[in-house]
Amino acid sequence: MKVDGKAHTLTIKGPSNTVECKGVMLGEVWLASGQSNMSRGTQIKDSTPGVRVFCRSKTVRTGPIPVRNDYGDQMTCTWCAATPEAIKAVPPTIQRGDKIGPHTSYGEVAYVFARTLNEKLKVPVGVMNIAWGGSTAEAWTPKADIEKEYPFDKPAEGGYIGHRPGLMYQSQLLPLVPMTIRGVIWYQGEDDGRNKTSAAEFTNLIEAWRKLWHQPSMPFYFVQIAQTGYASGMLGVYEAQVKVMHTVPNTGLAVSNDIYDGAKGPKNSIKIYKAKDPNDPADGMPVAGSSNPHPPHKDLVAGRLAQIALVETYGQPARPIYGPMYESSKIEGDKIVVKLKYVYDGLKTQDGKAPNWFQLSDGTVVNRKLKFVKAEAKLVGKDTIEVSSAQVKQPKFVRFAWHSYSKHNLVNSGDLPAVPFRTDE
Repeated sequence: MKVDGKAHTLTIKGPSNTVECKGVMLGEVWLASGQSNMSRGTQIKDSTPGVRVFCRSKTVRTGPIPVRNDYGDQMTCTWCAATPEAIKAVPPTIQRGDKIGPHTSYGEVAYVFARTLNEKLKVPVGVMNIAWGGSTAEAWTPKADIEKEYPFDKPAEGGYIGHRPGLMYQSQLLPLVPMTIRGVIWYQGEDDGRNKTSAAEFTNLIEAWRKLWHQPSMPFYFVQIAQTGYASGMLGVYEAQVKVMHTVPNTGLAVSNDIYDGAKGPKNSIKIYKAKDPNDPADGMPVAGSSNPHPPHKDLVAGRLAQIALVETYGQPARPIYGPMYESSKIEGDKIVVKLKYVYDGLKTQDGKAPNWFQLSDGTVVNRKLKFVKAEAKLVGKDTIEVSSAQVKQPKFVRFAWHSYSKHNLVNSGDLPAVPFRTDE
């Protein structure tokens, strides 16, 4: 059937009855999942009838209910147009304080992503926002014999539900199959901040979902977690996300180091870090973020996810869609020369100054940790940076933006910020 942007009627005839589904559109469908940053909503104030959003309504507060297939009687599921009127007409759902009321918003990342695709592709786009605050990747991955731990059709109560292996998969994801989807956008990682095996677990999740939908190369695009001290910081998550992007085919990372730029309010503004230790190489460097893992400007990362999909999935002309990432480095005397990829027309800095947030180490260990010092960096080629320090005559390791709150100035020709890295592991 051809995509025509029109509303159709789907008629199902049985021996004794006929069912009509009106307002059916032909187009693209994406699944948006993850944890609270994906579920955080925005009011749909404008009418975008070419976008359809999948809403779930629940009138009794219970834990997630493991199921064998669909949601059954535990909640009402509704597709509706992305218009204020249509959202208000969706069956009411439980609100904070256990009050029953109308849907007032929809997940911002999911909505903006779908709206952008609709605008650029000129076809209807449906999006299903299925996320759970404080959940881990392992919770969204299938677990054998889960019914022994969490019986089917009974609410899972008590404890930290979002951290239970397999539970989100069995109660949130499985009910959506066999609905056809084009791909997945994912915003999660904060609750895997201390997880040393998060890259492997995230890989397992992607592979399991692709198997579930019988799409071995189904697009799976995810958001880099912004600067935060939550769960001791996201440095390990950054490494895991970059590793997954470069080892799992048809995945992509939407960068976020500039998500606090231009934000309003003192909690979200860029500051200068004042270290307690005067030898801390981060002292005097620009920082952003806080212990709150919910940054502003989710429309920014939604737009970047959409650009990745437009180029990688829909074959639109190549353009900057990824931030610069580490490719290689080599020691040249008292300097380390770093090469980055995804620079497109070349590297530059947002403020026209030398790249900041580079540090060097000669391998000296102090208090069981490598000693790094602040280094000078300069652009010496389209994709190359030379890093040196008068304090390090024989450098062995280099790292960049290696701090939970680092706000650096290094971008590519598309103004997309570089991703933190280190060479000591």
